[in-house]
Amino acid sequence: MFSSMFRYNNDTGETLVKEPGLYYIYSQITMSTNALRSGYSIYIDGKAHFTCVCHRSVNSSNEMLQNTCTSSGLVVLSRRQKISLGVESEDLHALMKPRLSFWGMIKLAGFRYVIE
Repeated sequence: MFSSMFRYNNDTGETLVKEPGLYYIYSQITMSTNALRSGYSIYIDGKAHFTCVCHRSVNSSNEMLQNTCTSSGLVVLSRRQKISLGVESEDLHALMKPRLSFWGMIKLAGFRYVIE
């Protein structure tokens, strides 16, 4: 069933929506950084749609610390829309390992006609 609703592109990291409908998109990303602020966004067609930002107190040792950030929401998607994830700065490292980071989409309802 997954392959009929989505197509993941390994080269771009984008997921192509193949069926229009109401979707619940969820994510949890564990990040490693020495910055005071870190975060990521879920992008729809290249535009940030859901964003998660973490703040931490000053770290005098300037060592890399891990933060976990969670974001989710409901969105109506049309065919051929592209979903991706992106971090907000270059010095931020997403730890894409099982049990640390994940994301997904669940189709809740379909639509016969979607305005495009």
